[in-house]
Amino acid sequence: ARVGITISELDAIAVSAGPGSFTGLRVGLSTAKGLAYAANARLVAVPTLEALARALGSRTETVWTILDARRSEIYAAGFRWRGDQLDRVVAEMAIAPRELTRFVSGEVVFIGDGVDEYEDVLVELFGAAVKRLPLAAAPPSGAAVAAIGRERLAAGAAAELASVEPFYVRASEAERKFC
Repeated sequence: ARVGITISELDAIAVSAGPGSFTGLRVGLSTAKGLAYAANARLVAVPTLEALARALGSRTETVWTILDARRSEIYAAGFRWRGDQLDRVVAEMAIAPRELTRFVSGEVVFIGDGVDEYEDVLVELFGAAVKRLPLAAAPPSGAAVAAIGRERLAAGAAAELASVEPFYVRASEAERKFC
């Protein structure tokens, strides 16, 4: 309504598809699927950690996005800017924060709510000088999700509306206990 368009004018919808809160991902993706269906629009599922790295903007360091995954784990992924292109250098994973030493090297900046939760561990592992930014420094951004969605659409990566699912990275507690 603020920009003066209707849902029927949408060509595509980009949605942050995970990792993250299991319930939040299901609600967000269900809403996006419903809107895409109603608008006869394409749907693009965007990795949450990539969108967080994009929201931070171009950096010379490797960007590590880390989110608190609960159960003493983080969701983490590493990204590197090459010009105006953001490349994934380490895929999304759910790991104990101390396991980051197996993947992280060189100049890095950490961003996400995992920085607040595990700042003492990051300082212990990587030193007090390592750049650590709270999620508030580059909060989740619909603009970042939309920019990645536009790039993926241009590359022909629209999701199959009926089959797209959240990207959980790890099994839910119910799946772990009952499967």
